[in-house]
Amino acid sequence: MLEKKSFYFVRHGESEHNQKKLVAGGKTDSPLTEKGIAQAFSLKDKILAAGIKHVISSPMIRALKTAEIAWSGIPDIDENLREFELGIFEGKEDKGVTEYVVDLPYDVPVPDGESKKEFVQRIISSLNKWLKTYENPLLVVAHGFIWGALLYVMELPIYKPDGTLVADLENCTLAHFFYNGLNWEVKYL
Repeated sequence: MLEKKSFYFVRHGESEHNQKKLVAGGKTDSPLTEKGIAQAFSLKDKILAAGIKHVISSPMIRALKTAEIAWSGIPDIDENLREFELGIFEGKEDKGVTEYVVDLPYDVPVPDGESKKEFVQRIISSLNKWLKTYENPLLVVAHGFIWGALLYVMELPIYKPDGTLVADLENCTLAHFFYNGLNWEVKYL
């Protein structure tokens, strides 16, 4: 269970694999594009306005560089915040991969990758550690599948009414997760 403390989340800036529409999971490090660097710079004012005091980042270069550009401090790096290990899909065209993973049974691993169960346990354990360590406001800079895992754990919608995935968070979109006493909510900034 996730600690019921508010925090901020941002998916890294556009990476070379994003631009080429290739899968970059937890075993593929893909650097930011020029657009991704510009997206990270555009976060500075939002982070400042939110009063963020601590930043935790995935060790993967696309997330770490986003954190370093967008925040003036040195982020804490957490190996457990690396992207979902997508096994045989790493480096391949990303068409249909997200839908495949969403529909995969919870405890069945992606071939040569990890299961959603292993992934969610890794992410929640890591986030709980940081949420217990730091007071608000805390920012997590990570990846798209982590975003989807958070929606799942918080019992927030994964699909929009039109059937498209909410889990497809745009690069460098800042989101604020907070618990209202009954449910989790998310606000996009």
